[in-house]
Amino acid sequence: MHPLDPDIRRQMHIDQTRISHIVTEIYLRNKVVQPIIESANTQAGRDFRGLIEQGSKVAFSMRGVSPLVENKKDYIEVKGPLTIFSYDWVTSKHTN
Repeated sequence: MHPLDPDIRRQMHIDQTRISHIVTEIYLRNKVVQPIIESANTQAGRDFRGLIEQGSKVAFSMRGVSPLVENKKDYIEVKGPLTIFSYDWVTSKHTN
């Protein structure tokens, strides 16, 4: 889960008690980051795995820091270097 505190020190801290998964491998496929993920042997990991086994969809969000350039268009450019801290397990809202 992403930290809600806007303090950059909290954003860069990984709370060990909330680890649900471990990224074991990352590769790029058609310009999309594709990780291999295993559930962790923690309470959050067991919850994570249980939801998947029940058919729930899971989603991840990358947490990292980098210099940014705000453009007047519809995007913010990452200037790099990008330091990735984690891929957080997040809930996704599905619409039918």
